[in-house]
Amino acid sequence: MKKFILLVSVLFVALTASAQHNYGADYQKFKQQRVREYLDYRAQANKQFVEFLKKQWKDYTVNQAKEAPLPVVRPRPDVAPKTRPIPLPEVTPDFGRLRDLSKLSLTPRHDFKPTPRPHRESGIRPAPRPKAEVTPRPAPKPRPESDLAQRPSPRPRPEVAPRPAPRPGVAPRPVTPSKRPDAPAPQPARPEIPARPDRPALPAPRPDIPEPPTRPTPDRTVVPEHPAPEIIPMPERPSTTQHLEVSFFGDRIEMPWREDLTPRMSTVSEQSFSKLWSQWSTMDETQIDFLNDFVQDHRLNGWGCYQLIKRLSEAAYTDEHCSSERIALQAFLLAQLKYRAQVGLCKDQLVLLLPFRQKVYGIPYLDLNGTKHYIFGYNYEKRAGFQTYDNNVPYATELLDLSLDKHMNTGMTQSMKFARMSKLLGEELQAELNVGEVALMLSLPMLDGEVYYAQEVDAALAKRVLSVLHRKIAGKSETDAVSYLLNFVQNGFDYATDQEMFGRQKQLFIEESFYYGKNNCKDRVGVFSWLVRELLGLDMISITYEGNAQSNGVGHITCAVCFTKPVQGDTFTYKGRKYVMCDPTYINAKIGMTMPCFKNSQGEVHAL
Repeated sequence: MKKFILLVSVLFVALTASAQHNYGADYQKFKQQRVREYLDYRAQANKQFVEFLKKQWKDYTVNQAKEAPLPVVRPRPDVAPKTRPIPLPEVTPDFGRLRDLSKLSLTPRHDFKPTPRPHRESGIRPAPRPKAEVTPRPAPKPRPESDLAQRPSPRPRPEVAPRPAPRPGVAPRPVTPSKRPDAPAPQPARPEIPARPDRPALPAPRPDIPEPPTRPTPDRTVVPEHPAPEIIPMPERPSTTQHLEVSFFGDRIEMPWREDLTPRMSTVSEQSFSKLWSQWSTMDETQIDFLNDFVQDHRLNGWGCYQLIKRLSEAAYTDEHCSSERIALQAFLLAQLKYRAQVGLCKDQLVLLLPFRQKVYGIPYLDLNGTKHYIFGYNYEKRAGFQTYDNNVPYATELLDLSLDKHMNTGMTQSMKFARMSKLLGEELQAELNVGEVALMLSLPMLDGEVYYAQEVDAALAKRVLSVLHRKIAGKSETDAVSYLLNFVQNGFDYATDQEMFGRQKQLFIEESFYYGKNNCKDRVGVFSWLVRELLGLDMISITYEGNAQSNGVGHITCAVCFTKPVQGDTFTYKGRKYVMCDPTYINAKIGMTMPCFKNSQGEVHAL
């Protein structure tokens, strides 16, 4: 009987293993078939697209760049107090710190080598690379956008004895105003930090941001001294293997490349672009797989992908007169990553037309079938007309995403000490900062404020800052805890306008505020709301004021907190709940105090 049972068991295991083997083999065949079908589909789509590009392109009218409506200079209060209750040492602003990220003392990372993967025909992708162990912070509770009242109020904290009142005769100190400039927004300045002698310096990476011009100009493109001459076709050479070497935010990249993938155009026209696309369509899967691996390993968003491909195109075409070939290659490689990117013809130069998920300010655009395509280029004539096609390659359907939901993994990191905040806290505050991502943030165009307020903060910085402040407010009442955080933001950062820091409108992500050590009203709303939300779980709103006669026409943005118990002061009602004014820019102002010049103004309220 036992032998019979054993025989049945062996037969059952053998049949099961055979079935699993057959199922696995069938599944692999299915995947390989789907991959072959996609490659055939892409080849056929490229062939049809090349024929489409040869046709005469249509004329389009450029739409001028729109500036962000958010005011970016400091407001002017009516009363200038003579004293301040919390003494802080004077800090001399180091504006040279904002010009060159390439001079940082950085922790270098090894050269990027993509994870080995089978050929595309197999359809098998390697397992994702294990991530470094980082203690994640608890995920925030979901907050419905439609109605803030749906979110339950957090459990009240036990009240403790109130803190001693400040010395009599001390009034809150508002910031000193500066007149809003009327000049158009110039190019952004590149940040610069002096090298630290006690750390080895990383070789300077490829510039991430254009060098500042000698005088402000509203255009972001680089115009050479002389127009590009007519380009002579490159003679045909035998195909050889080489690499494109670029520096990408602390990583040195070597992308496999072939010399026959760097053709030149004799004239800039629809037919020339279609020939380039046709020649690049012969590109094998080595280059495309490399790009996909790099994007996945570095967790690049859409803007990071554009920056990567821009550098690769400039490495492929090092001649400054090959700007049109660079643009064409950028459009092709973005399409291989399935991003929508078109090429436009402006007189005798090609430009890149990029649609984004978010609204973008400060960049001119073309309206193509109801979608804004923002213009990027090198040396095109801004006042000339534009021509482009009204269709795109069918497998490129995604819009470039400018949000930073997934923080980029780069080799540019630096341990930074925050001296001003440390003296305010009474202990040293130091944290590891992803400087590579800060450089990427600086290159972003201006977006709506909601994008900056909604982003998650880098885990290393968030863990350090929140842990220190959590200890400082432990045991305090809700109002005392908010007061402590409010004072921390009011006095922990130096004040500087966008024009003083960058020469253009620029809102800061929270990491940037800590990196630069200076910010203004809209940036402080982001930092303060982040601290209150993470440490106390309280809802907040932002209040935007338009300029008036008392503020010399300069607007202001501030915020208010929804406390769990009644609190004295200026309040706002939003969706049935009361919020109390907490202004992180009105230095040393207490909870409930509004800047005098906006005391009687009607502000525009938004949820944070």
